[in-house]
Amino acid sequence: MLHVTSGRAWRGGEQQVLYLLTGLVRRGVPASLIAVRGSPMERRARAAGIAVEGLAFRNEADPRGVWGILRRLRRDRPDLLHLHTSQAHGLGALAARLAGRRRPGVVVTRRVDYSIYRHSFLGLDRWKYVPGADLVLCVSERVREVLRADGLPDERLAVARSGIDPQRFEGVPDRRAELRASLGIPSAAPLVGAVGHLAGHKSHRTLVEALPALLARHPDAWCVILGEGEERAALEALARARGVAGRLRLPGFTDQVLPWLRALDVFCFPSHMEGLGTSVLEAMALGRPIVATRAGGIPEMVTDGATGLLVEPRDPAALAAALAALLDDPARAAALGRAARVRALGEFSVERTLEQTLAAYERVRAGRLGRR
Repeated sequence: MLHVTSGRAWRGGEQQVLYLLTGLVRRGVPASLIAVRGSPMERRARAAGIAVEGLAFRNEADPRGVWGILRRLRRDRPDLLHLHTSQAHGLGALAARLAGRRRPGVVVTRRVDYSIYRHSFLGLDRWKYVPGADLVLCVSERVREVLRADGLPDERLAVARSGIDPQRFEGVPDRRAELRASLGIPSAAPLVGAVGHLAGHKSHRTLVEALPALLARHPDAWCVILGEGEERAALEALARARGVAGRLRLPGFTDQVLPWLRALDVFCFPSHMEGLGTSVLEAMALGRPIVATRAGGIPEMVTDGATGLLVEPRDPAALAAALAALLDDPARAAALGRAARVRALGEFSVERTLEQTLAAYERVRAGRLGRR
């Protein structure tokens, strides 16, 4: 099978692609990858022993991308073409159509929980999904619900939730003092934090808006948001306007996410749109107390009052109250963290994701969906 992704940065979706490819190779399933030339995905896949080709393309109608995929389809004649991003979907669906009688089965992963028409490219989104995909693999039940509402038939939809590798969470070093000191944060100070691309839908603004109320109850608290993106300047300006810039740190992207997660007292995930959110699973697997929103697929991971606390999206007051409640009650926070770890490691492993994905491949291979 041939996989295509267009990610230019390293984010949760790219990690999921690499997990899947290494899992397939481990099971003896022939799989190769087309990635953006020079991207972290290309480099990391090659380092993992995956057969990868780097291509340069600008958008989902770039002829170079279409031709590069079509050339591989004609040369390798794969049974399945798995497209992992929206841009890859546009390029791959067109290449598959041009392949004619040698068209492979097309599987598309959908990681976002908004309508397929929200960011329509040249009005092609309906065509991309029907007839441009035999099966859409959703990362959460919520994503499947959105696609149903968009009119996609159930027989073209399946769910394979994102997963984590349990082995990554064994022996994570305790670098609390060192990491905090690197940002000028006292070792004993209450620390809340978030991880994610600094994009609008991640709603880090809500977390910044919540800081004044949190600091009113916990004057010694600090906040760190790990990640990089287009919202950085806006977040910095908002922190200054709210008078909390001195207690907020934005250190940027880091490869050391797990030690940072372990250094937090409470993990916060304030997104107002989210397919699932693998950084939540990572925090859960490390036993961190979670405060998150009832957005997208998040409630499929975090059960309010059992494995974390949930609040409504874009509600700074509710977010501040939930964060303060866990800082007020360390015993309760620790109990929620323990329950979260059990759930993440037991229900969201990469092996389960792999099994769900292989089952989806078999549906396509067996021709159960037919051609529409």
